[in-house]
Amino acid sequence: LGLSAVARHCSPSAARILIARYADPDLTQDLRVRLIRAVGSAETGEAQAWLGGLLITRRWLFGSPRLRKASAETVAAAAAIVTHFAGSPLAVQVTELTGSSRVPEYRRAITRTSRGSA
Repeated sequence: LGLSAVARHCSPSAARILIARYADPDLTQDLRVRLIRAVGSAETGEAQAWLGGLLITRRWLFGSPRLRKASAETVAAAAAIVTHFAGSPLAVQVTELTGSSRVPEYRRAITRTSRGSA
């Protein structure tokens, strides 16, 4: 996949290709996490929207936002959003949702990211 080459800064066109590859059932969880991190580094609106879709869903009854069930992929998406889109409304929402989450993986990802070690 060449994810190492785009890990630091992914071009918008490479991000679109990676987003399309995400659905490939042959990708391992580790590759999906690397792909998510690379897409986040593109820092485009398209990447931000895609990451948000991986992480946030709406409650059935009232339509309020909530985090999807924690997985390596959703935790990576949370960290990518907060890292690469800091200050955006989505990053603020993710920070609020993860801060109030009972899932320690989400809280740790955001704490590491805010300290600059993610």
